[in-house]
Amino acid sequence: MVTGPGALIEHVRVTSSTRGVFVRGSGAMLRKSVFTGPYANLCSRPDGGGVGHCSHAIEFQDATGGTIDGNQVRGSNYKTDAVSFYQSSGMRLVNNDIDVQIDEPSGAAFTMGDSTTGNPGRDNYVAGNVVRQVGGVPAGVFGSAGNTVLERNCLTAGIQAYNYSGIFVGVTVRNNVINLGASYVRDPGLVAGWSTNIDGTDCSKVPAP
Repeated sequence: MVTGPGALIEHVRVTSSTRGVFVRGSGAMLRKSVFTGPYANLCSRPDGGGVGHCSHAIEFQDATGGTIDGNQVRGSNYKTDAVSFYQSSGMRLVNNDIDVQIDEPSGAAFTMGDSTTGNPGRDNYVAGNVVRQVGGVPAGVFGSAGNTVLERNCLTAGIQAYNYSGIFVGVTVRNNVINLGASYVRDPGLVAGWSTNIDGTDCSKVPAP
């Protein structure tokens, strides 16, 4: 767990752990690291029995100004999201390779903008990632207070983009390769750049910067 500002976490390998990296309230940088799981198999309830509190491979919670760059996320049997930006702002998710199998029906390879307090975050940027997943629901953005941009990613299991958190403004999803048939975008008119995306799963077709 990281709580102080400006922390740098790099070149680490996390395997068979109940939690990968958890950052709260700081502008940490996580880069060039490998997460292999499986995390869900090691979840436990406070009373010591069964599956209860499951952990993400990477979680930034109520954070500001964090960066997740050039990491590899693997693993199976996830019973939660693999990568989560819960109520975080100024985040950068760039150049990561995510390939996971998820058991939880509502779990995804990554989520951002989700909130239970009406504070989904803003100024988040997602680019250059290759995201593959089996099971669960597509990765996505579920809220935005402004300037949320996803571009030049390959999302072979589709994407979700809709208002779950109560605020969904300033969302741009452009120039990605997306499996549109597997996607859930309730109102494409609320998503700037939607028509520029390429339907498919061939990551070689992601537009160059």
